[in-house]
Amino acid sequence: MNTQDQFIPSISRQLLCAIDSHRAMLLKFAVLLNAIGRPAVQKAPIERTIHCFSHIRNNAALSRKICQRLKFSRKETDYIEFIIRHHSRVFSLFNAQQKNAPLQKAIIRFFMKCGDITPDVLLLALAQLKGVTDPEALIISKFSYFVLKLLQKYYAVFRPETSLPPLLTGNDLIHEFGLSPSPLFRRILTRVKEERLLKMTLTREDAIKVVEKLLRQHCAL
Repeated sequence: MNTQDQFIPSISRQLLCAIDSHRAMLLKFAVLLNAIGRPAVQKAPIERTIHCFSHIRNNAALSRKICQRLKFSRKETDYIEFIIRHHSRVFSLFNAQQKNAPLQKAIIRFFMKCGDITPDVLLLALAQLKGVTDPEALIISKFSYFVLKLLQKYYAVFRPETSLPPLLTGNDLIHEFGLSPSPLFRRILTRVKEERLLKMTLTREDAIKVVEKLLRQHCAL
């Protein structure tokens, strides 16, 4: 049994728990809307990389207008627009992997950006590629496996880590560093969270050093 066979059942259970019938309906509608601006005839992607389709950004804006016309709720509209706008990131990550580029930090940032709807973004990307590519093309198999590996990392690493109490909070920045609340807080805390996901053994002391380094860089600007 290969690695893919081993983790597919676990991921399937996670997806079934996360994506209820209403969310699945919205995801299917997003797949439909995402096809609207696609060229009528599109060449299949080459074997090693995937072209990030130029229509994606326009489709995100168009999807919002259509959802508003159809009286979708604001939350539903935001969800559909978001996954359409950001699923091209999956193609960019795949292309980088095919070129053997370092991916760990980019994947963590992708997970942090998409949060709880990361699986939906991944599934939309997979649906788009399958919609424009020969089903027998080797790149379908490669990309499908890549998406499955991302889902595995999301459920096995990202979700458990983000459920832990933060190493530092805004109060810590005030009391430990004498800072006043500002937009810098978010940048600092996001960086600490990112470093924790990159280094699972990161301690509070390590997090303080990360903040000290960021503050030195900020003061040097």
